[in-house]
Amino acid sequence: MPKPPTQGQANTSIIIPSAGFAHTGAETSMLDRCLETLRLLDPPPLEVIVVVGDEFQGESPRSLDGFPVRVVNRGPGTFDFSKAINSGLLASQGALALLLNDDIEAEDSDWLGRMAAHLDDPTIGAVGATLLYPDRSIQHIGIEIKDAHPIHSLRGCPLTDAEAHGADVARDVISVTGACLLARRQDLLAVGALSPVFPASYGDIDLCLRLLRSGLRVVVEPAATLVHHESSSREPVIEHWEWERFVHRWGEMTDPWCHLRDHRPDYTGSKIHP
Repeated sequence: MPKPPTQGQANTSIIIPSAGFAHTGAETSMLDRCLETLRLLDPPPLEVIVVVGDEFQGESPRSLDGFPVRVVNRGPGTFDFSKAINSGLLASQGALALLLNDDIEAEDSDWLGRMAAHLDDPTIGAVGATLLYPDRSIQHIGIEIKDAHPIHSLRGCPLTDAEAHGADVARDVISVTGACLLARRQDLLAVGALSPVFPASYGDIDLCLRLLRSGLRVVVEPAATLVHHESSSREPVIEHWEWERFVHRWGEMTDPWCHLRDHRPDYTGSKIHP
């Protein structure tokens, strides 16, 4: 396992699209909770950029001790994840850019450094993390694609299953989720960042596939572990036209690392959105 370097972590711009929503009955928004847990990072990142739109609720986030929080407005219109990330990316100043959902909570100080360590390798273009549901089962530990169907490996399984199936070590995958994805800013810009063709779904997978096509690798760092309150910030609805666009662009793509999908307790062979 690579040593977590402080330089990469300290030169990272964290980009968080947010609507400012809160969990039912919660006193603070998901964004505020996410930002509060980012204070654990040591050293702190270069900056946090919160991207908002017409749907944003509550007060504008403020800077935290140790690093600045900036707000960027992506412009009018309905929520558009790709546009939000690209707006934050263009405003960012770090050599590295971390795409992060506002419904994610950090638990320790070195997860970002562990991810950044992989980008010391010039052959690697994107790094994902282990995301856990609040009950500590796996939400994300890499994405697989078979017959154009993206699916999370070992989703819903206990963490012990990751070790049993060899997913407890850093490994190459075809894609990682945009809920927590670290890359070099220059690499993201070189491949065109997130495609406007996918405003809500599949944009992260499309991005990883374009990085792979450019000759870069995509890896997961299982030792970087965070909690993900998945789909807390928006309804998990996939528009049929986005699915058709994904199949049109990547329907013939084969996944050389696809080997864990049949171990998922909920896998039925049907199309499942990551």
